[in-house]
Amino acid sequence: MNELRPVPKPKKSDRIKARHERKASDPNRSSAITESAKGETCTICGICDETIVWCHLPLRCAGFGGIGLKVPDILGYYGCFKCHTNEPNTGWMELLIGFARSVIKLVEEGIIEVKK
Repeated sequence: MNELRPVPKPKKSDRIKARHERKASDPNRSSAITESAKGETCTICGICDETIVWCHLPLRCAGFGGIGLKVPDILGYYGCFKCHTNEPNTGWMELLIGFARSVIKLVEEGIIEVKK
């Protein structure tokens, strides 16, 4: 009779390497977008401090992302710590305005390109 044996867990270094390979090959990820947040202004409240990061919009309910998955990097905004943590209480209009302001900045800086 066959015994059920536990499947050996991959080494931590192999798991980290696989995660980095997935990120590098994912067309929905852009380090240029996420790293562009350094030195930017929050597009929700207008503050400019060291807490500004690229915040992914909460669109899991719309079929983007899911548990443990982020929406594509293009769907986000420059946000400070306060606005990012208060995101569940922020209205959709404010988030949409922040998204629009952020995309315009990305186009102006040449990080994303709109073809003619």
